[in-house]
Amino acid sequence: LLTSTPEGATAYLDADLRDPEKILTHPDLHATLDLSRPVALMLVAIMHFLTDDDDPYGVLARLLEPLAPGSHVVITHATGDHLTPEQYAETVAANERSGVPFRLRSKEEFTRFFTGLEVLPPGITSIVEWRPEDPPEKRSSVEDVSMYGAVAIKP
Repeated sequence: LLTSTPEGATAYLDADLRDPEKILTHPDLHATLDLSRPVALMLVAIMHFLTDDDDPYGVLARLLEPLAPGSHVVITHATGDHLTPEQYAETVAANERSGVPFRLRSKEEFTRFFTGLEVLPPGITSIVEWRPEDPPEKRSSVEDVSMYGAVAIKP
């Protein structure tokens, strides 16, 4: 677990993303962050564990609600868009066997997470192509990673 330092406070909330109220009402959140000022909400490699029954778009909307304008939102999400039909079927079957809820979403479905937000350049794209530092020949392929990412600002 992270610990606080003189340069900044850190808190660990034992909560489930599917219960945004527990997160938003947790006293440690408010002791650590001033939500009246811009903050960063980082949902990195987590939203694909929320199934449609978990209402991931509603969860995100609820988490965004109290955030001040100017807050940044970072989301990455696994996708099947870059998989062959065989790879897609394998991925779905492996996730079903694991018993861990998992939902690959298309670019169109991923884009819905950013409704009402100002998406920053380079926009909604593969995380491999999001401001890469290495040349293409030294990066993993879009197909191997198969994950979208974007950063946005709450207006």
